[in-house]
Amino acid sequence: MATVKNKFENVELDWAEKQLKTWQAYIDANPFEDMIDRTKLRPTKGGGTVLEVVATIEAQQKNIRDMMKDYLALYEIVKRLRKSEEDKGPETGRGGEIVPLRMA
Repeated sequence: MATVKNKFENVELDWAEKQLKTWQAYIDANPFEDMIDRTKLRPTKGGGTVLEVVATIEAQQKNIRDMMKDYLALYEIVKRLRKSEEDKGPETGRGGEIVPLRMA
């Protein structure tokens, strides 16, 4: 069976963690029950304006669902990167001694 490649495979841990926080804040700030159609006024040829739908409730919900899928995919990568960072442990010198950060 073919495996699906994660599109976030080659990201830096710090960037990914910041991105996760940003996405989570956006998702939390836009719950489904509070959504309304986003509209704007569009000028007409005659000089008036017409109310135009920019994003329907359904389109906004699909965007949030897609963002949640990306969030979960990126979260898996972050977990894997954190685990690999923990597995590395402190750097050691030639004699097996721990090298201080300022000397590394």
